[in-house]
Amino acid sequence: MMSYTVNVSVNSGLSNQLELAGNNTIQSLRQRFYAMTGFTQESMKIKVNGVLVENELQTLADLAGNTNVINIELSGRSEFGDLNDVSKVEKFEITDEDYDQRKGTFREWKRQHGIAVKGEVKSPNDSPPEGVEIGNRCEVELADKSHNRGVVRFIGKTEGSKGYWIGVELDEPFGTNNGSLKGKKYFECDDNFGVFLRAARVKVGDYPPIDWEAELADEM
Repeated sequence: MMSYTVNVSVNSGLSNQLELAGNNTIQSLRQRFYAMTGFTQESMKIKVNGVLVENELQTLADLAGNTNVINIELSGRSEFGDLNDVSKVEKFEITDEDYDQRKGTFREWKRQHGIAVKGEVKSPNDSPPEGVEIGNRCEVELADKSHNRGVVRFIGKTEGSKGYWIGVELDEPFGTNNGSLKGKKYFECDDNFGVFLRAARVKVGDYPPIDWEAELADEM
């Protein structure tokens, strides 16, 4: 069954484009049009390609002629009042922070396709850290400015935060977790041996575990 591109316009200024099968009758589409417009069934007038429909048992295929594009105009009286009177419409408001966390938004699509979002400054954490791989030995700077060594166990994004993180299993129990954040496991390690850091605080290279006994012996 052939499908048709149906451009639906409403006298209130609303418009929509649908892909519909040709065997749909105008009568069968009335409920769909009601959901779009709120026009009462008694008052709803339907024009197809500029002609008022009298026989609503006609299908889209009957009315289309030789084209696969159909223009439908709807008019009527809304049971919800004047659709043009926006003062009566309950406004949906959302904070920028909440919108930023939503999935399936245009903003998310732009980020996924590398398109700049107005007002956003690109952070160095927006891209995977260069030169860092799972299994690398590293030296890290913790929140208290102390330096510790360990192994890179995770590189990626975590739920509820922006940008890339590096998960490190420390050689000593100076961490803050066991490789988990907010109940989600990102890598395996013992309690207090795990830490998540930004790339600027992680240096990979020849950083073997510190031999503390040798260090103490040298100091003595």
